[in-house]
Amino acid sequence: MTKQSQSLPAIAKILGGMGLIPFIACAVQITSGWPMGPRATGPALYALLLYSALIISFLGGVQWGLVLSDQDTNNQTRRFIVSNLPTLAAWSAAWIGGKTGLLFMAAILAVILAYEHWSATQSQTPSAYVQMRNGLTAVACAALLTSAFLGPFA
Repeated sequence: MTKQSQSLPAIAKILGGMGLIPFIACAVQITSGWPMGPRATGPALYALLLYSALIISFLGGVQWGLVLSDQDTNNQTRRFIVSNLPTLAAWSAAWIGGKTGLLFMAAILAVILAYEHWSATQSQTPSAYVQMRNGLTAVACAALLTSAFLGPFA
């Protein structure tokens, strides 16, 4: 598959969609107390922050892998540095925690997606991957923002 290929394997799309389950489940728990009751809201917040940090680190790892697989060494240093920034930013957001941490996680996901769009214009990220990430990022950010604004953070 070339970097600009217009399709991804079905399993990539299935697994990407499955990766949204924790975002949605935690957001439902945080905003409604369902299904585990209001006492589980704190653990759900922690789980959402942790899972967000893991996913953001994974997205940085994707960029690392793209750099390693690219024969073009132009901008390699910048690309390696950029691939590590998401993990550090997500760690900071998890440390901050609460509503601010959730908002920071959503912002990090949006910035990563913007970078991926730019990177696709440079033929450094497959456009089909970026297209898939559009929907995944929208749902993940919606879950984070819903949790931040409708959760018990008054």
